[in-house]
Amino acid sequence: MPTAELPTAELLAEKVAAARALADEVLFPAALAVDRADAVPAGHLDRLADAGLYALAGPPEAGGLGSDPHAVAPVVEALAGGCLATAFVWAQHHGLVRMLTSEAGPELRARWLGPACRGEVRGGLALAGVLPGPPRLRAEPTADGAAWRIDGTSPSGSRKLKPRNPCGESNGSSSSSAPGTACSAA
Repeated sequence: MPTAELPTAELLAEKVAAARALADEVLFPAALAVDRADAVPAGHLDRLADAGLYALAGPPEAGGLGSDPHAVAPVVEALAGGCLATAFVWAQHHGLVRMLTSEAGPELRARWLGPACRGEVRGGLALAGVLPGPPRLRAEPTADGAAWRIDGTSPSGSRKLKPRNPCGESNGSSSSSAPGTACSAA
């Protein structure tokens, strides 16, 4: 039966099974290396996106399951059992999906919700603005003034995220792929 025809409970059960398999086969074997590197590999986040795990909180019309946080607890548990750092970074993304679903205007929702549910763009938590010293993140308008590019680094707890850059650029810094970035997702 095609995925679109499965009831939400069955879809969620598929996501739990996928999360457990990823935790066992990908995350757990690399967890110590992730901890030593103090960074979450973009490949881990890509695998979570490929498994559809960025869509758990999104509405069905955007490709999501519309699940509440309690319903996805088994997915969180499975991923955290494989690699807590990866699960922590991945879990932050769902705040973006929930915000786009419930609080964003129609323009932002139309532009970013589908890509966020597919994991093509990713959200997270940036604490750089509360740290002493010079700014660690910069926001600059694009040349055409239609968007903003966020660039720099921001610690996330004790982790540094090395995100996939949908612009295909490699400038050695952590570029955001959150709403407001100038590039379109690949």
